[in-house]
Formats: sequence, C-alpha cells, structure tokens
Amino acid sequence: KETMDDTFNQISSENPRKVHGWETFEECKEFFTKTAGGFYPNKLPHIALVGIHRQREITYNKGFFTDYFRGFKFESSSDETRQKILEQYKTPVLVACGDRDNCISMKKCKHHFKDYGKYFSFHEIFDTGHVGGPATGRTMTTIVQVFGPVARDFLFS
Repeated sequence: KETMDDTFNQISSENPRKVHGWETFEECKEFFTKTAGGFYPNKLPHIALVGIHRQREITYNKGFFTDYFRGFKFESSSDETRQKILEQYKTPVLVACGDRDNCISMKKCKHHFKDYGKYFSFHEIFDTGHVGGPATGRTMTTIVQVFGPVARDFLFS
C-alpha cells in the first residue's frame, strides 16, 4: 500500500470494477488506457481490447475479479518496520517504475527504496505506464518490452 498512487488507491477502494474488476467493454478500455496509466488510446488496437474483454467474459463469472480484489488486505507498516525488513535482504532487488503508472507511484517507490544500500537498484522508466510503454511511431509497446533491457542489465552487469 505504501507505493500505491493515492488516486488509484481511492479508486480501487471505492469501485474495484474500475481497477482489476472490470467487466464491460468500456470498463476494460478505461482500465487499459486510463486507470492503470497504460496504453495510449490511439496505439491500442480496438480488436485487442475486444479480444481481452471477450476472453474475460468467457473465462470468469461476473463479479469474479471484484470479489478477488476486495479480498486483498493492504496494510501499511511503519517506516521503521519496513526498513528493518528490507535491510535483511541479501539478494539483489530490482525496483522499476514507469512515470505514467497510475497504480504504483514512482515518487513513493523512490522514497521507500532509495536508502537500502547495495542490494536495491531503483530505475525510472520514462513514458511508461502500468501496462503500456512509450508511443513510438505506429508501434504499441508494453512495459515488458521497455523493462527487458533494464532487467538484462541488472542481471548480467
């Protein structure tokens, strides 16, 4: 919860269907292009949204993801408790955030992970949302495509 964007946290609390509980086509489109800070609307093909929405209709009962999301308990911990836990990590941890991510706050991540020494590596990924990457020409990119080189450098440098 400490790294969730404040607006996203409010939306997820008030109406989980606008987050991961979307059911209608319009809710699907809003999530992938606005709520999550994802794809640029003009870069995400309509047919892709139709397919994503249809797959969810076929696979899950109405209300499945709303109930699922409500089951999460987002509890906060004190800065002192979090620091004690994070200082115990002896395995390198990569934290990467997109500046257009409306779910996870890059500013909050930077604040929480900046002082944990050699085991934490924080990276800002510019022009990237929670699911969608930069708009380059006619191409639609995902956060996975943008994150790949960062992860490669982290793992093999």
